[in-house]
Amino acid sequence: AAAMLADLHCTAYLFGMDQVTPTLEKAEKLARQAIVLDPNCQHAHFSMALCSFCTLKLESFNTEIDNAIALNPNNANIIWASALFLFMLGQREQAINLMQKAMSLNSHHPGWYSFLPYMINYFQGNYEAALIEAQRYNVSNLFWDPLLRAAVLGQLNHRVEANSELQALLSLCPDFKDRGKELIRRHVLKDEYIEMLLEGLYKAGLEKLKND
Repeated sequence: AAAMLADLHCTAYLFGMDQVTPTLEKAEKLARQAIVLDPNCQHAHFSMALCSFCTLKLESFNTEIDNAIALNPNNANIIWASALFLFMLGQREQAINLMQKAMSLNSHHPGWYSFLPYMINYFQGNYEAALIEAQRYNVSNLFWDPLLRAAVLGQLNHRVEANSELQALLSLCPDFKDRGKELIRRHVLKDEYIEMLLEGLYKAGLEKLKND
């Protein structure tokens, strides 16, 4: 239960559903508690890795993500999430290998698995391939859902469709103009990647964000 609560706190932070200050501190305490209660619990170590990703404690992240994978290397969802975080931290080759493994373990994987291949293609400028992944993502209650499509449609100069997705983004996240860059950074750590996503959103019609 402690690991699940830690996971929920971190997820709330990552997707901007928090009022931020105590959330990650509480998550870390819960994750540590879960590991003490059961050192062989994969979810406990993954939750600690997730906390460490959110707080950029990279040594802890690398240790705990290795622990989590070792405890069950065939848990597709944890393997996929590990791939995402490793990619964002610049460990590209390992991330792609894990992503491919997760997709082979779960051949009928959910739409949110498309988040990472979208990012890989988008940041390489493969916008047509990224658009296919954006259409597969299909998590309609999260602001990332229209954001992915708005950014890539903007890059492809499909202005009408891009602006429609942008309006959906602003509807889901009305304060995006105030903290959009911060919210993107919670997943996408590199300034270069953040700017590439913002470039697509600006082409979609987004007004210049604050602090950008």
